[in-house]
Parts: sequence; structure tokens; C-alpha cells
Amino acid sequence: MIKASRILMSLVLAFAVSFTAWADDSPKKKELKLITAKQLSGKLGKRFDLSGLAMYKGALVAVADKDDNRFVYRLIDEGETFQVHPWIALKYKGRLDLEGIETSGSHIYLINEKTSEVLRASVDGDVKKVAVNYPSADIDVSSWGNAGLEGLAVSPDGKTLYLAKERQPRYILKVVAGTGKIVGKFNMGKGHDFTGLTMDNSGRYLYALVRSGWRVIKYDLEQRKIVDEYSFEKSAVTDRRKMYEPYEYGMAEALVVTDDRILIGFDNNGTKVSKQAKKRYGFRGNAPSVLVFERPEGF
Repeated sequence: MIKASRILMSLVLAFAVSFTAWADDSPKKKELKLITAKQLSGKLGKRFDLSGLAMYKGALVAVADKDDNRFVYRLIDEGETFQVHPWIALKYKGRLDLEGIETSGSHIYLINEKTSEVLRASVDGDVKKVAVNYPSADIDVSSWGNAGLEGLAVSPDGKTLYLAKERQPRYILKVVAGTGKIVGKFNMGKGHDFTGLTMDNSGRYLYALVRSGWRVIKYDLEQRKIVDEYSFEKSAVTDRRKMYEPYEYGMAEALVVTDDRILIGFDNNGTKVSKQAKKRYGFRGNAPSVLVFERPEGF
């Protein structure tokens, strides 16, 4: 009986060791390395819900998604915060719900989720509608509601637009600039949503922000597949608590990828910071925030 018990114990220990070895060999989620976390400051008006980030000739620019946020803003690094400065007053008549921004040369492209329009703005504030022929892909935007366009990217030559539909369902549209014809419609990996989109300087790779998955994915347009991805969950969530609480949904909405940095902007919908964010980052009040990460080599 004692001998049988020892044999059984040996088998259990051997299984435990082999299971541990197997678990250690499983792929581990790669995490972005955080450099700093900063809230926005300045005259934010009644409410400033950060919804898009981009670089314009070396300057960090942003949009917010409330109708009275009718500017393209500059974000100035003031050390402890990014200070918000109204920069371009947009000459646009009608309701605005700006959910994305990207730049190409001297042009600034915007997404108005309210109307499913792509807009092109100049630095003097003139705004023109960019043609997107939804019927060419049999798409009915009237059914989108608050699950419409959320991000965009522009090819380096300015000839192609990529538009991210947020959810229900989510997908990317490839649009010929000028004609507005939709020549592609595709998804990228698993996940519930897309909330930010940008492109590298070669025009080969798209970077997408997957809010519900707490990750940034790198998509090869030539191979038509995801070639890399990184998580930012450990920087945005502490002890299962988000930076802003209580709130049901994810908040990462804005994405910038530079030569050596990845910036992710959070739209907190006016929600106050959590106790964890106060302790970890010194956040206070209910201002939105931007997390700045190192861009991994080769990503």
C-alpha cells in the first residue's frame, strides 16, 4: 500500500513538472514598455473627450468628439501634462462628431462619425468633403448609428484611404482617393472593435488599436495578415481596475506611431480617475490622458 502510494505520488509530481514545462513554453503576450502617462490640461471647455491623435510636421495634434470641439488642437508637452491649445478653427456647417485624424503633407484628414464623412482640412480652417462611394460596396451607413467610422489612415502618396469601422461589425475599407470608390473591405484578426488606425512611412503596414483587446496590431497589406502585436493592458489596468472607474467600456481611442514612440490616447467620457490611477500615475479629476510607450524594434 505504501509502495503504491509512492508510485502514485511520483506520477503526480512528474505530471506537475511536465505541465509546468508545457505552460512555460506557451507563447507569452508581449507588453509595450511605458515611458510616461500624462493627463491633458488647459481650457478644455464643458467637456473634452479625446478621440484622435496624429503628427503634423513634428507637432502632436488632436481632435475631440463633442459638437462644440470644433477645432484641431495642438498638444504641448508641459512636463507633467499635455496642454491643449486650440489650433485650427474648422469652417464646417453642421453637426460634428470627430472620431479620427490623420495627416498627409499639408492636408489634415478627419472623420465625422455623425455623418460618416471623411473631411479634409487646411491649416486656415477650410474643410472639404472627401468622396467615399459607399454604394459601390453595397454599404448602408444609415444603419451604423454610434458604431461607424472611428479611425483612418492615408497612404504616403495620398492616393489611398483606409477607414476603420468601429464595430457591429468591424472592418477596414480601402478607398481610392479622388473617386471615392471602395476597392477593398477586410478584417484584421480577432476582436470586438477598431478605434485607431495609422500607417507606416512605407505604406505597407497598417497599425490598428483594438480597444477591447488592449493591444496594437501590425498588419501587412501585401501578405494580408497580422505580422505582430503588442499589449498595453498592464499599463492601463491595475489590479483589474481601469484608469477611469466605474465605466463599462474600454477607452483607448487614439493612436500615433512614430519612429521611436507609440502614443495611445484615452477618451474617458467625463469619468473620474480611479484610485489606482491616482496612486500609480498621480492622475486627478476627469481629464483624458495619453500613454507614451517605446516603439519596439522591428514593430
